Amino acid sequence: MKIVEPRVRRLFFAALPDRETRAGLATVLRAFPDGIGRPVAVENLHMTLVFVGAVNERCAYWVRDRADQVPRFHVDVSLDRLDCFREAGALWLGPTATPQRLLEMAGGLTLLLKDCGIAPERDDSRPHVTLARKVYDVPAHDSFRPVVWRSSGFSLMESISSPRGVRYRSVQYYGVPR
Repeated sequence: MKIVEPRVRRLFFAALPDRETRAGLATVLRAFPDGIGRPVAVENLHMTLVFVGAVNERCAYWVRDRADQVPRFHVDVSLDRLDCFREAGALWLGPTATPQRLLEMAGGLTLLLKDCGIAPERDDSRPHVTLARKVYDVPAHDSFRPVVWRSSGFSLMESISSPRGVRYRSVQYYGVPR
């Protein structure tokens, strides 16, 4: 008899960029010299709010169903700080000052996960957009124009690995109620 392993999904909550924001992020990426780490594919750019981690289908359903209860807000975030998580080898762009409403959404999602018995896998309390991996110091660059990220909610995302790399798929979008 063949034993079937339960499906495990790697999930996280993120704000997704609109077309204008994605173009601004791509412009920042192009400002760096070739060979600077491994750039994140433009279609994978996102701002992580809370990383859920690996969960089974039942828990994934519960999280997807309950996330609608978390308050959502229109938030403008100025991504004006370029930095690096040296231990993780990640070059990122984020805000110097994080808007309170963005922190409230992330806090609400963290509480939701705790209600489900999930301790977020890592602390994502510093909102940021990872631009490149395998970068261990901030590269020299000309100054860049800050990118304004306009968010009107968040998405539950799934990380899907394949031989061609990782891609992210939106499982459910939670927009600001009208």
